[in-house]
Amino acid sequence: MLQQVIRRKLDGSIKDTKDEWKDQWRFVATEYPVTAADGSQTRIDLLLRHCYGRSVHICLECKRPNPRFKKWIFFDRESAVAGTDDWQIYVETLHVGSQPNSPPDVRHNLERLTNKRQVPTFNYYIEAAIKRDGSASNNEAIEKAFCQVIKGQSGLMNKFERAQSAGMFRCIPVVVTTADLLEAEFDPTLVSVETGMIEAKALNLVSMDYCAVNYHADDSLALPLPSPHERAPGVNDLINAQIRTVFVVKATALNTFLNWANFNLMD
Repeated sequence: MLQQVIRRKLDGSIKDTKDEWKDQWRFVATEYPVTAADGSQTRIDLLLRHCYGRSVHICLECKRPNPRFKKWIFFDRESAVAGTDDWQIYVETLHVGSQPNSPPDVRHNLERLTNKRQVPTFNYYIEAAIKRDGSASNNEAIEKAFCQVIKGQSGLMNKFERAQSAGMFRCIPVVVTTADLLEAEFDPTLVSVETGMIEAKALNLVSMDYCAVNYHADDSLALPLPSPHERAPGVNDLINAQIRTVFVVKATALNTFLNWANFNLMD
């Protein structure tokens, strides 16, 4: 039902005067079938394309939270890869050059775009239930959503590559959810090395409309880079072939996010 109502909003069936993004993004299809980079068959819940940069697409994965764990909590904005800046986001991009009378020149890479903290970007995340008698956590729904959206966008990029049409193609993975999105603010030096825990009074939870995660996809979903140097184990492997930035958006804030994406994810 979540996917259906968001589709009706995107295709114009539900009218909203605040939908400024309608001049920027167009609904393409629902349940769009693709073959993921790992060879598995999957479908993209909702596919959008940009109105003017028609080779730029958004893959939307719709996800309701586990009823027991309705709060999705994110933390740690610092870079988790040595030598990289903590304001970078990684977007899978395909460049296909036109060469007459020869195979097209294809370059598949992860472009690093400047975020500059306009969207909080995290390394860690949990699904949580916070109650008076204690708390509990789980990661099944959010991990499944991230893996699924990366599989879908990798499959779409494969379709563009096989089509061999000249141009620049970009696919942005987005998870739309009804979960509460919260940032856990705390001083890491206050976390006990002995227990891995922190006092509740030292933790502050801040609500967010949307955020991002620099997600380390499975090795089977890595980009097929030709250069051994680009795939050298460690930092090169991560930043050139594996990390994708997944955006996580509350369903009620989709308008705001699509406006931001129009101005910040095209270049």
